[in-house]
Amino acid sequence: MHPFRTILCCSLIAASPSFAADDKAVRIPSPKGDLVLLVEQRTTGADTVKLEGVSGKEFLTFAVDDELKEGEVKDGTVLWSPASDGVAFAAGNKSVIQAFAFVRTTAGWKPLKLPAPSAEGKALENPHVQPAKWQGKQLVLTISGPHGGQAAAGTYAGTMTVEVDPEAGVAKKIEENISVSKNAESR
Repeated sequence: MHPFRTILCCSLIAASPSFAADDKAVRIPSPKGDLVLLVEQRTTGADTVKLEGVSGKEFLTFAVDDELKEGEVKDGTVLWSPASDGVAFAAGNKSVIQAFAFVRTTAGWKPLKLPAPSAEGKALENPHVQPAKWQGKQLVLTISGPHGGQAAAGTYAGTMTVEVDPEAGVAKKIEENISVSKNAESR
């Protein structure tokens, strides 16, 4: 189980907590300029991400939360696709960072289920997964780890490329280049 859980609401959340003095809102416009990803960074509680049109219409709300209240959208990780039909970002805490992506379909915006990275046929512990770039309908992700004090046996780093199917709301892993370095004591 991941140390943080996510809640996705594709409708307006009416009972949104109010901003504290130290909270900040960061607006990241799409390449076409028709959409804005609004990241509400909170000093306490969950960060919130909203996708809005320039008219102010809200398309989705995404809250990042975890039991330790450390879940947050990582600065500098918001990445729009060139056609403004997809957006990805990384969120998590010091141990685990996951990539989240949303794509525009004919029915509206929906979350994209991303595959889990692996190396040498094994799931990776405490990975940091962050969006690196969009290439048409492909999303390249950077992978590194383990984090959170789990590197005694070794480390891993690399990339994973996924092919996006917006209508199905899924991404299929098409390439994975993750190198594993084992520590001398664990060989």
